[in-house]
Amino acid sequence: VYGGTTAGTTTYAAQRSGYYTKIGRMIFFQMYVKWTAQTGTGDMLFGGFPAGDSLTYSYGSLAIGYIDGIALTAGKVPTAYIATGATPIAYLYQTPTGGGATTAVPIDPSGEIIMSGFYMGP
Repeated sequence: VYGGTTAGTTTYAAQRSGYYTKIGRMIFFQMYVKWTAQTGTGDMLFGGFPAGDSLTYSYGSLAIGYIDGIALTAGKVPTAYIATGATPIAYLYQTPTGGGATTAVPIDPSGEIIMSGFYMGP
């Protein structure tokens, strides 16, 4: 977990629950992460994934199974995607329940999330 403007330092309460399986070039993953302190600034980002496809604009699908302690704007739901490349990065967004513009979620000093998804590997 890190900030998009300034990465910062993260203190984790749980970071050991990440798994992936690679079938051909497809990488399927599941992760649970809980952090108690984060000093970064900017948008909330997630890293540490296996290497992805080097194509520009190659995106993977993510599903959020659980989210707690992460501040969202009222009336918005969390969404996410993963941009691949040599170092894949997962981006957390918030989307209005009635439709409209999606915005990034700012880094939160603490929180927890369960996500799963897939993307193209090398």
